[in-house]
Amino acid sequence: MKRKDLKTFFDAINKSSDKVIETLLSAYLLFGIFLAIFYDTWLIALTSGPLILALYFVTKLTFPNKTAHHYVASLGLGIFMAQFIYQMHGLFEMHFTAFLAISIMVFYRNWKLFIPIVLFVVVHHASFAYIQFIGLRDNIDAYRNIYFTQLDYMDLQTFLFHAGLYAIYAIIMGYHAYQLHKDTVNTANNIIELEKEKEIIQENIQFANAISNGNYDTSYDLKDGDHLGEALLHMKKNLQESAQREKQDKFLNVGLAEVSEIIRNSENQEQLSDELISYLVKYLNANQGGVFIKTEEHHEVKLILKGCYAYERKKHFEKEIIPGQGLVGQCFQEQQFIHLTDIPDNYLNITSGLGKANPNTIIIIPLIYNENVEGVIELASFHKIEKYQIDFLLKIGQSIGSAISNVRTAEITSKLYSESKEQAEQLRSQEEEMRQNMEELSATQEEMQRNSKEMEETLTALNSGELLYMELDHEGKIKQVNTRLASVLSIEGRFKNLKYNDLVDSRIASSGDYQEFWSNLRTGREQRGTFTLHGDSGNKLILKGSFNPIFNNSGRVSKIILSGHDVTAMQTLIDSLEKLTDNKQVKDLLSSVKELEQVNNN
Repeated sequence: MKRKDLKTFFDAINKSSDKVIETLLSAYLLFGIFLAIFYDTWLIALTSGPLILALYFVTKLTFPNKTAHHYVASLGLGIFMAQFIYQMHGLFEMHFTAFLAISIMVFYRNWKLFIPIVLFVVVHHASFAYIQFIGLRDNIDAYRNIYFTQLDYMDLQTFLFHAGLYAIYAIIMGYHAYQLHKDTVNTANNIIELEKEKEIIQENIQFANAISNGNYDTSYDLKDGDHLGEALLHMKKNLQESAQREKQDKFLNVGLAEVSEIIRNSENQEQLSDELISYLVKYLNANQGGVFIKTEEHHEVKLILKGCYAYERKKHFEKEIIPGQGLVGQCFQEQQFIHLTDIPDNYLNITSGLGKANPNTIIIIPLIYNENVEGVIELASFHKIEKYQIDFLLKIGQSIGSAISNVRTAEITSKLYSESKEQAEQLRSQEEEMRQNMEELSATQEEMQRNSKEMEETLTALNSGELLYMELDHEGKIKQVNTRLASVLSIEGRFKNLKYNDLVDSRIASSGDYQEFWSNLRTGREQRGTFTLHGDSGNKLILKGSFNPIFNNSGRVSKIILSGHDVTAMQTLIDSLEKLTDNKQVKDLLSSVKELEQVNNN
């Protein structure tokens, strides 16, 4: 633990201990004045005590963030002991004020504070005992009457016993202060660690909430030992990747669907080219684009700009390219897409409100159908075109090539067979109708197969899956139970002899609410909720689901279907959490569990 963190705890301890010491010093001052009334020792009572308090508070104010005044207090308490001994003319009981002082000094949890008072007491006792002894030996009244002890003098044995007991007591109290200091440090460590863990947990909660709200760009400062945070970061990375994949898949699927729609609604090459390039430039957030379609005149192949977006009008008229000419001609000839990020000067200018500028990215895609290039799409952008966007362009290239080929074929066919237009239209109509019928027939067959498979899977799930299922007649007699529910309630082989009432607590079965419950079912009203069933072996099942009435051809309830899920473990967990302490995080966790349960139910 850092010294700075410990200082916070010991500052609080020192603050409360200062109040105790200041009270004791003030009490000693008043006690000295009180003694002066009886022994006429006003001079020492009114000088020694106030000077000690003044020195204490001056030191405290001069060094506000230090412990110097603690040592002053220790020395001052020793001086007070000497004062009381003098005022009481050597009364031995006054020596106990030094013991009291050491006991109070333990509050600071600093054994070093005992050094000043112990040294003072030892020096005081040794010097005064010696002075009194000299006074007795040499018959000096001034030395003999220093009021150190009521005995004639303190011999060496008495002094050693006296000083030894005090030293032992000081050592015991010093060791106690040392242990208290260690315990305080350990307690402070534990509290700070708990606070850090609490802070980490709060950060984890905030980070998890941000992730749950889809804010994957939220940063998180991972700390040592924060395994939950590490797991959350890993989860965030996976969710980001999943979201990115989902975004790219959505981009691809939406783009394919909308391009298919454009192709389907286009009647000629010009309409197809204009609508297609306009859509692609906007969808890819590009700035400029063009569709070049292959044409043949007198056995000469050319690429004609049929559709453009944001091209200058002058360039629109000039865009006829032969195979191999420029990047577009090179793409057509080599049947390979071209992706440029280092654009030659004046290759292509994009005009905006800020003037003209070269693009940062150019992508040129060949439109291939049956190994023949039907055209080329060129796109230019100020920003980078991502790989998944290029993959999208390559994927639609074949579809567009096919569409161009189909449109061209349709135009040629229309031109060559204009005389048989009516017959061709009729044939096309019949073919379309037959195609639709075949598609509908195929779709119907697929739907029937899918429904058959789903029915088989449903039956299998009812018997072996997690769903609990029971069929009752309108009187509540059990007709059918799936394998899982029968196993949980231990009623295999004999459920047909039971009624639903046999599985319900007798007190509930006899209640008015239960009778109303069955009345609602018999009148065809669905009942949802959590239901508790009891098996033969005393085992209890908590089922969350619904009772659904099934009507016959006459509109009456012929049977009732109970279906749901086993929530016994979840309910037991919720009941256990509700018995815990009122801790807010526990409540929040319980609330989250219930909300999750509600979401799952819905």
